[in-house]
Amino acid sequence: SRSPYTDFWAKALRKSGPFDAALVSTVLPFLGASATQYAQKLLAPKTKIEFRCDTSKKLNVLDVACIGPDGVDSYRAASGGGKERADICIALAVRDLIKKRQGRWPDVMVLDEAAAYLDQTGLDRLMGLLHEIADTGSRIWCITHRPELADRFSSILCVTKKNGVSYVQQQ
Repeated sequence: SRSPYTDFWAKALRKSGPFDAALVSTVLPFLGASATQYAQKLLAPKTKIEFRCDTSKKLNVLDVACIGPDGVDSYRAASGGGKERADICIALAVRDLIKKRQGRWPDVMVLDEAAAYLDQTGLDRLMGLLHEIADTGSRIWCITHRPELADRFSSILCVTKKNGVSYVQQQ
């Protein structure tokens, strides 16, 4: 299974896609270095995330490798939580690219079910990292169906649906 980020870039980089692969490949080293920094916090020390863009075929091909301390690409064999953490690292690297290009952090970061498959260790690492990010001034919105996470956030909006109508309540 591929990362949703890989699928997005693969579609965008098609020969007929909106982005030129040569242009995108100029930012891949930055994204890889940034994602690697996050991977060493969320996954394991000495973990490396690499982006590979092959433009020699009819379709440009973008692949992501998550190289563990043992030198093996663990993304395809990873558990749901392992893939989820690698995907979060990639999303955070894109956030860093925005900072580099725009000169400031994005105002809001939205994570939809980012903790769905995480075990306790992965969740603790993620929450620590999210608190670091919040300290940069970005607001973080986490969408989750795990009520046990409520005490880990400073503000909570609860959305409930009743008779086909959604209601928002601050807790």
